[in-house]
Amino acid sequence: MNQYLATLTYTPCKTLADLIAFNDANTGSEGGIPNTFPAFKSGQDGFLLAESLQGDMNSTYYAALEYVTYTSGPMGIDAILNPTINGETIALDGYLVPADDSGPGFQLAARVGYPIVSVPIGIDVYGMPFGLCIGGTAWSEPKLVTLASAMEDAIQGRALPKYYERNAKNVPMPYGYQPGQGLPVAIDYTRLW
Repeated sequence: MNQYLATLTYTPCKTLADLIAFNDANTGSEGGIPNTFPAFKSGQDGFLLAESLQGDMNSTYYAALEYVTYTSGPMGIDAILNPTINGETIALDGYLVPADDSGPGFQLAARVGYPIVSVPIGIDVYGMPFGLCIGGTAWSEPKLVTLASAMEDAIQGRALPKYYERNAKNVPMPYGYQPGQGLPVAIDYTRLW
């Protein structure tokens, strides 16, 4: 990670430690500190754990990598795309999942490096775009691009997203906060900005 970050020219963050410090300093928008930003309830615990390991790839790492690769590839996406029904195996071209970055479709594909393409299909009541993703097995990019293109052709005339107050500075609230509730005094609000 540090080798990759060191090559970036558009950011002062050149290491994982730099990213962690940036997120802490800007927790109001980046959510570095737990429970200060609803989208990142646990803060940056993944970054902190990765930094503490210092790139140590021991036997536990390799066992976990093998398990995740097997359960996400051959026993995950490949199994989904080749179901056996009444004794006959059917080869499917792809699978559909919502275009939600926290969805299992993205996660499975990312774990094994399989392709997945997002197709915008409309906007929600807040004017934000949403879509569907088509995922496939290894080396299925040409088929996925063909399917995605066909979907876009079928949708024709989708509405473009509207970004209301896109530059607004939203005041972060504790995770689970409901309007009308008192704010907990245990949170250090001085660290939010």
